[in-house]
Amino acid sequence: MSLLFFDEEEMIKSIVKDMLFLQQKAQPASKEDVGIGQDLFDTLKANQDKCVGMAANMIGVQKQVIIFMYGMVPVIMFNPILKKKVISLPSGRILFVTCG
Repeated sequence: MSLLFFDEEEMIKSIVKDMLFLQQKAQPASKEDVGIGQDLFDTLKANQDKCVGMAANMIGVQKQVIIFMYGMVPVIMFNPILKKKVISLPSGRILFVTCG
């Protein structure tokens, strides 16, 4: 098994925009799905000017794996349990906060 973030070959995936695909329920991740984390990392790194996080379904994989940047540190979560909180900011913008 290779370590995340240290593969010599990057696997940058295309970002899926098909709403029907993205709305499908993802399946639980297993130990065999660790490579999805590497693909997410490579794809997020290649798109860091556009996003700070993504889910496996965004690269065409229906597994429960997400990645997000916590400052400069990438955080990968397998089978996360997300809880949503909506915060209205003084500027009128709405902030969606997830944690798990």
